[in-house]
Amino acid sequence: MYVKRTFLLITLMSVTLVLSSIAAASAANPISKTTVLTLNRAPVSVYFGDEIKVTGQLVEARTGQGIVGANIKLIDNEPVGQKVLASATTRKYGLFTASWTATLDDPSRDSAIHLIVKFDGSASYTASVSREQTIIVKLLPLELKFQYLKSFYKQGESAELIFTVTSLRKLVEPDIIRVNFDGKPVSVTSYGTGNYVYETPPLSKTQHQFFVSVSKYGHSTVSQIITIHVN
Repeated sequence: MYVKRTFLLITLMSVTLVLSSIAAASAANPISKTTVLTLNRAPVSVYFGDEIKVTGQLVEARTGQGIVGANIKLIDNEPVGQKVLASATTRKYGLFTASWTATLDDPSRDSAIHLIVKFDGSASYTASVSREQTIIVKLLPLELKFQYLKSFYKQGESAELIFTVTSLRKLVEPDIIRVNFDGKPVSVTSYGTGNYVYETPPLSKTQHQFFVSVSKYGHSTVSQIITIHVN
């Protein structure tokens, strides 16, 4: 009888220890709560060099309560792999704001960013990812404008051809500028950022053509032909 009681006592103690261990493990490793990560509407398109700013929120799925102090990554979900663009930490109500500068994969054409926001999870919360949004990064426009150009010139006159290069109404200095007069390369004189002038030799009695092409990194290439008429 004594042996049975001792055995039962030992068994009860063992079970108690096991249950205590399970309880302690559960307390140390609580079940992770499901999260929802939302990315607010991002701009549909931006220009190269623009600052892109996005906002969103990380909440607990069941209660809708915001999760504070979580690390969020903004990712370009490219077909060939994911590229981290920026990171942010959630603040009050689980809100976050992040920004980065728009770049181009190829400086000769527009690019697309397949934007997602990702939370990798923690001991208390499950990982989550926002829906994908597409942002088009556009080349900056270049504008070529001629000034003080007469419609007709007299034989023997020289034409002074003045033109400016701008982008979004601001004068810019192109990286490459090509100028031809009657099919032959000529040099132009710069008189300040984005301002150029070329004086032709004495004009013969025929039509002449003046060709300009300018390009700049991250900008569209623009060209123009001016026909000079001589009486």
